[in-house]
Amino acid sequence: MNGSRLRARREALGRSIEELARATRIPAAHIEALEDGRLEELPTGPYAQAYHRTLSLELGLEATESDDAPPPAAEPPRGAPLWVVRALAVTALFALFVVLASWVWERVQPILDAPRVADTTPDQELQLAARRSTHVRVVIDGKTALDQDLTGGDKRTFTARDRVEVEVAQLSALQIRWNGEEIVPQGTQDVPRRLLFVDDAGGADWP
Repeated sequence: MNGSRLRARREALGRSIEELARATRIPAAHIEALEDGRLEELPTGPYAQAYHRTLSLELGLEATESDDAPPPAAEPPRGAPLWVVRALAVTALFALFVVLASWVWERVQPILDAPRVADTTPDQELQLAARRSTHVRVVIDGKTALDQDLTGGDKRTFTARDRVEVEVAQLSALQIRWNGEEIVPQGTQDVPRRLLFVDDAGGADWP
């Protein structure tokens, strides 16, 4: 913005600052400051360029591009392409999913890997009472629990989880109670018999 050019043109035309101020309605102090290059004394904003343009037109000067044209606006920084933003968002979501999955797995895995303890709580009870002497063999869950003669008045109680087998020489010589219920198998009572009690089957069986 060339203030000395304005002063030279004004003086060449023989016009005073006061006359120019009346013609353009620009305060004389502002015209003088503009000619002297004291732009800091002018109002803030676009006043300096507007004053310079008005004075140039009044004095018959053609404003140069450097005087009147506003400085080129700085090109705003270009953001990242949309596909890059989306890729970053997907990557962030995937990473978050991995972190959450790892957190959940760390807490679930010990439960899944924990050894499962089989339920071995006995839920069957077998009571034997000998009416007279007879040989009895009792097998509890695959293991022999009794294999001997019982005399009259002997009583034995056994508990089992899944399976009870009773072999007796004379069934009539033995009173049998299974889970509190007296068992009286049908058929011949004075011959060797084999009784099978299976809890999972929901009852007793005998040949």
